[in-house]
Amino acid sequence: MPEEWKRKLEFLGSNETIEAVGALALFYNEVEFSIYALFQFYLQMPSESTSKIFSTLGNRQRSDIIKAFGQAEQDTQARELVPFAMNCFDICAENRNLILHAVPGYKETPSDILSLLKSSRENPHMLKRYEFKVSQIRRAGLAMSKMADFIYDLSDALIDLREGKEPSWPLKPPKPRTLASYS
Repeated sequence: MPEEWKRKLEFLGSNETIEAVGALALFYNEVEFSIYALFQFYLQMPSESTSKIFSTLGNRQRSDIIKAFGQAEQDTQARELVPFAMNCFDICAENRNLILHAVPGYKETPSDILSLLKSSRENPHMLKRYEFKVSQIRRAGLAMSKMADFIYDLSDALIDLREGKEPSWPLKPPKPRTLASYS
């Protein structure tokens, strides 16, 4: 490992902290891919068109569109599970944005704490400090991974329903927790 890279990493935090942040980012990508599957299911368009539309929308717009389709479902389970999935996605996206749209807090903290600075939506020129335990970041990442599995299973059940087959509805996972600053 190049020495400069090693110094930069040490400045960001412990190996456990960096690993947790990296895993959270990858788990979020899984959730986003699973949301794309639902989006594609509901839009019923060629994949190039669906992909182009999906990539131009923000998370809130994607979520709102899929929720609207889910709330219009005739099947009671689908009408319940699709909005639930999207509400959970909203939490996952909020957690991901909080961690990955912040900068290192450059504060001496214990090795199991990640210190970040992030501008506020309400007051963008003001930075707010957030501190998270590594265990919180891991828990958020694991919730994202479980949510991705749930949404893929939900997509499969919706496909079965559309094809006139008996759907195997997935069990709801626990709703993800919104990350709250430790300090």
